[in-house]
Amino acid sequence: MAHLAETYLGYSGEWRLGIFITGTRLATATNSGMSTFRGFQASEYMSQTTATTGQLADEAGEVTLRLLTRLARGLNAAAFYTPLRFPPRS
Repeated sequence: MAHLAETYLGYSGEWRLGIFITGTRLATATNSGMSTFRGFQASEYMSQTTATTGQLADEAGEVTLRLLTRLARGLNAAAFYTPLRFPPRS
């Protein structure tokens, strides 16, 4: 979306991003090895961050980490899900 806004609208400023997930109490994570991790203790998860258009285009993984690392930690699964790796943008 940031790329489209920059390309068609000329916007290259800062973005405020957020995620809000409900129904997370006792949710569990499973990795590809089928290990299950302890349940999330809160009933909802909310995280916000800001990023520039350039960061969204060139550092999407880092921006995503800022939004989701606490969730992975809450599931005791951070070692399996961080750091996120994204292929280079072509």
